[in-house]
Amino acid sequence: MPNPPQKTKLPETLALRVQHLRNLLNLTPKSLAQKAQVPLELVEDVEAGLVTFLSPAVRQKLARALRSKSDILAEVENKQDSPKKASPILRKQILDAIIRSPYDTHICPECNAKLQIQYFERRDLEDNPLIAIKINCSKCLFRVETN
Repeated sequence: MPNPPQKTKLPETLALRVQHLRNLLNLTPKSLAQKAQVPLELVEDVEAGLVTFLSPAVRQKLARALRSKSDILAEVENKQDSPKKASPILRKQILDAIIRSPYDTHICPECNAKLQIQYFERRDLEDNPLIAIKINCSKCLFRVETN
């Protein structure tokens, strides 16, 4: 009696898993990036092993483009690379620098890349201003939360 076909085991790293799933669909990195609507550099960095943790939105986009579930990618992500929160002292220094000169380029203290800054101003029911600032590194997972 012949043996039933066995499921192929998926690679154990995010880089190899994305590359494996992409190859099964006969996609190039560029076509995967286009299909997932993510930058080609991101796909290249993931497959090179430089990016080992994905945001939920990016994970979902890549999984959908790879005709897979996001859990398949999440299970091999490096959880130790989850976003690094700034210490309270560093947080205050960065926020003060951004408030003093909001249009200057601000640098990540972890990797020296450019910080991405989003500034939101809203009003509460009594018309008092509510300000929120989101700060994320453009390369590493460093971030500053303002709550």
